[in-house]
Amino acid sequence: MPRSTAPLVVLAVASFLGAGTAHAWRQACITNEYGTDICFHHTGNCVSWSLNKEGSDNVEEFSAVHSAVWSAFSAWNEVGCSYMRFFETRVTSCGCRQKGYNIGEANVNLVAWCEDYWSSDYPREAVALTFVHYDEATGEILDADIALNGATFTFGVVTDPAACDGVTDIQNTMTHEAGHMLGFDESQTDGSTMWPYTAA
Repeated sequence: MPRSTAPLVVLAVASFLGAGTAHAWRQACITNEYGTDICFHHTGNCVSWSLNKEGSDNVEEFSAVHSAVWSAFSAWNEVGCSYMRFFETRVTSCGCRQKGYNIGEANVNLVAWCEDYWSSDYPREAVALTFVHYDEATGEILDADIALNGATFTFGVVTDPAACDGVTDIQNTMTHEAGHMLGFDESQTDGSTMWPYTAA
């Protein structure tokens, strides 16, 4: 029986927390069209991700981008008492325009910068968006893609938040977005990983 799926776009901008551990989260839930409350979740404990091979136009070395993204996902792997784990599958040629859920085909949880294209349907102030496709009956996450707004923001690897000079930190932003990939909602705890605002 085919699954009924729907996309959920999560507006996400992250506050600068440095390289700390991910914390202060809550599960994202909605009431579906059948009147049932569902929470977004994965059926297994391993969630894969793939980084677009182009990285960010603002960072010369792909290895620096890869390291920052990898560190962001690793922050969630270090959360105590958690059974969820992220793992990288491969670097991919799929770009920002290839995000989305492909019914009946292989899917990849994509991380990609949108350098020359940020749809007018997306909020311009969004540093990044996580596109979560889920089963409408159960809330099972089927695909989650992260699009980073390189058309509006300058990204980099920030080591000193006081001297970021308008540069948006990749690791900080990606730690927040990885939380959405897990099915977490925004947090109202100021300064938490899932706090929806950024200082940059």
